[in-house]
Amino acid sequence: MLCEKPITSHARELEEMERVARENNVMLMEAMKSVYCPGYEAVRTNLHKLGPVRNVTLNFLQYTPCYEAYQKGMATNQFNPALSNCALVDTGVYTIHMLLALFGKPKKFQANAIMLSNGMDAAGTISCVYDDFLATLIYSKLATYEGNQIQGEQAAMIIDKISDIKHITIKYRDDREDEIIPIKKHPVMYYEIGVFLEAIKKGEQGDLLKISKLQMAFLDEARTQLGIVFPADNK
Repeated sequence: MLCEKPITSHARELEEMERVARENNVMLMEAMKSVYCPGYEAVRTNLHKLGPVRNVTLNFLQYTPCYEAYQKGMATNQFNPALSNCALVDTGVYTIHMLLALFGKPKKFQANAIMLSNGMDAAGTISCVYDDFLATLIYSKLATYEGNQIQGEQAAMIIDKISDIKHITIKYRDDREDEIIPIKKHPVMYYEIGVFLEAIKKGEQGDLLKISKLQMAFLDEARTQLGIVFPADNK
């Protein structure tokens, strides 16, 4: 079973899905395309060039016309608590999943958001603290912006768009630059499907849900901090 991101409404729901999948010998995976494409692998394998990482800024800002519809009182599939949908889980999840995949769980974090009258958020910022570096996650459905940075003591890595990485620049302290253009021979969703099919062939669930579990726990805590409640939370 290949599920669109985020894989569930909350962490408890994922635990139940994993149990049922295991009992029925079914593979379960979240369709988070960004961490299966060649661009993510290029980021991961070039991180060592930066030296000790000190600051990370990941952004996913994508304006949605649904905001205008919401302001007019029209029903949409976004900003909709009945569908467990808000900006945090729809766009913020890209930044969260990428951070967790690259660096693991932070020691602590603080979420702040622009809230709508129905209790859902439209944009937000999450400040994360690790042992020796900081990370800032910025997401929005009220504006559009592309550009991300991972800053190290030796160099900084600039990434174009984390949902589909196509261009990476590493800028060193001595003004040298490396341009990295990941070789992508197939449409972006091809790669996640390939990983899923390989798991089915082997009959091994493996670590397919490792980051998804961290992600759902992170989202649950972020929603608690922001006061975002879904009807599904009580099911």
